[in-house]
Amino acid sequence: MLKKVFAIVLVAVLVFSFAGCTPKKTEKPKKDDVSSVVSVENPYIINPLTGVENLPKEKSNLRPVAIMIDNDSNAQKYAQSGISTADIVYETETEGGITRLMAVFQDIESAPQLGDIRSARYVYVDLAMGHNAIYVHHGKDPDFCKPHLADLDNFEIGESTGAWRHTYGDVFGWQTLFSSGEKIKANLEKKKWKMTQDKNDPWQTFAKADENITLADGAANKLTAAFNSSYKTYFTYDAELGKYIKTSNKCENKDRNSGAKYVFENVFILQTKMSYYGNQRYRRDIDLSEGVGYYAVNGTYEKINWKKGKDSDPIVFTKMDGTPLTVSAGNTWVCFIKKEAAITIE
Repeated sequence: MLKKVFAIVLVAVLVFSFAGCTPKKTEKPKKDDVSSVVSVENPYIINPLTGVENLPKEKSNLRPVAIMIDNDSNAQKYAQSGISTADIVYETETEGGITRLMAVFQDIESAPQLGDIRSARYVYVDLAMGHNAIYVHHGKDPDFCKPHLADLDNFEIGESTGAWRHTYGDVFGWQTLFSSGEKIKANLEKKKWKMTQDKNDPWQTFAKADENITLADGAANKLTAAFNSSYKTYFTYDAELGKYIKTSNKCENKDRNSGAKYVFENVFILQTKMSYYGNQRYRRDIDLSEGVGYYAVNGTYEKINWKKGKDSDPIVFTKMDGTPLTVSAGNTWVCFIKKEAAITIE
């Protein structure tokens, strides 16, 4: 009897042992049981003035802001600030053979110290209108430009409206006015300027960020735009940077505060007719209707056509055969130079 009981217990132990060793069936995941993947949203969109994806998304509907900057020899040596950070810079003659600059920013708040800030001129009002930009200046030409200022949103900045006086080096009294992007934005908001727009079309047809454009007409390692015998602008290609460094015959151009050189992706030198208003033979009248010019990028160049048309129209660039011009993604310097002035490309 005892043997029988022992056998039954032994069998029970073996059964439970095998049961414990039997692997459990693995349940197949249900089709709708998908592991969650964390996706990080890109906080930036493409800047419509440069084609570069660096504009914060929340600023997608901002209007550009255009600032008048001095460019005489004293300003170049001692005072110029913020130009190296602009999306687009325009340069042309104003009066007395001197050129003046207009720096355009898609996100004005990101701009550092800007200056020295100078007065409005007719041609720059047209160029600002082509961007639907808010135009910032200190003073204006009272004879020809003043009536035209009514055609766009303009902000005449001063010491009571987001600017300050500072003397750098050997400059004249009118070359001492500075501001910053943050202060300009705050004052535009205070004055309730419309700082947004429904649509921000790209300024040009931009190439993709990783597209390396090579132009058809040859090498352009150095370009010279000789506005006149006194004012010449140079662009020297830096192969390591893959960009052009802008200088002038007055001095090597650097930002007053940061020491940054003026480094630009795209260079346009556009030929046009220039005359004087009336018999004054002083203030320059610049024809912005259309003409030919040269586009340089990546150490190469090509002859092109350009056209603006109405005051509010942007500049349109095409190849000589009339097909659209693709512009490299990056910042741009644009020179308007008279037809008879010297342009050299090496």
